[in-house]
Amino acid sequence: QGVVESGRRARYQVKVTNQGTVSARRIDVTCFASPELKLVRGGGAGEGRIDGTGRVAFPTVEELAPGQSLTFTIDADAVSAGDARLRAEVSAPNLKSPLKEE
Repeated sequence: QGVVESGRRARYQVKVTNQGTVSARRIDVTCFASPELKLVRGGGAGEGRIDGTGRVAFPTVEELAPGQSLTFTIDADAVSAGDARLRAEVSAPNLKSPLKEE
């Protein structure tokens, strides 16, 4: 996203692509905001549910075919100065641990 001034809104995009050769099933996408950000909305491929801890969880994707991509969007307000970060995690039953990206 780059630099966002305090008091301004930023939009983040998380693109999930199945680079495998078989369909991925029961994929969960969750994003976590650092304290400098206040989550406002989660949308795109699914309507995100925001909780009070700086987390937005999207509905489970039942199936993602090989080569298929989904894009999720997160709107957040920069509420204070600092090193604001948004971390995305993708998990599925066939993954040993979640995929993480900032």
